[in-house]
Amino acid sequence: MATSKQKNQLIALIATSADPTNWGDTDKFQQFVGLPATEFDEELGKLLSEWQPPVQIEQISPIIQINTLPQPVFPDWSRGRIFTGLVESQMLNINNLMKNAWQHARQAGENQRPTGHEVLATLVKSYVTEKDKMGMTYQVQPADLINGHLGLRELSWLGKDWITLPEPFRKWANGKLLYGWADVVRDDYGYLVVPCLDCRVPLPYVDWCNPGLRWSGYEFALRER
Repeated sequence: MATSKQKNQLIALIATSADPTNWGDTDKFQQFVGLPATEFDEELGKLLSEWQPPVQIEQISPIIQINTLPQPVFPDWSRGRIFTGLVESQMLNINNLMKNAWQHARQAGENQRPTGHEVLATLVKSYVTEKDKMGMTYQVQPADLINGHLGLRELSWLGKDWITLPEPFRKWANGKLLYGWADVVRDDYGYLVVPCLDCRVPLPYVDWCNPGLRWSGYEFALRER
């Protein structure tokens, strides 16, 4: 028969593991705590036979070799990347993404927000919005800010394995749109679109954004350096 100390330890364990949003859990627990000692052991056995401990989610290592991630799947309408010569990151350190996240200077303060095209022109000097045409590609230079930025591959993986990512990163990303400028592509009509991870929902997903829109303060570009 369980000792008083063992019973109290078990009550504490079940109380801290019960789901407060599940009325079945909380009702059973309240009834259990209020039982007289003569019924405690019998009801304890019933409760243990039904109770399921919470699933423990194993947190992944924050440092990932990018070449181990699955290759990205581009939409059927994609006509390919527009950048060549871009220096890609080899390692993905999730704990560094927050401090390395990049924004255009006019995304903060009282400035008029920049369009996605203006953001892109800041990242790649050879890109000029007024001169862009269907089929054009751009050679990235070593000094261009887009070097080291992430793309669809990393965004897709972050979304797929979201619940295993370090909690500080998930808290920081909550409510934001995170962009992968390395993989700007053209659609069927020649327009540019950029992938982003929409973190405004409980389970983030990859979406595609039109650079003709203006970029706000909650929109960040992910990069590794």
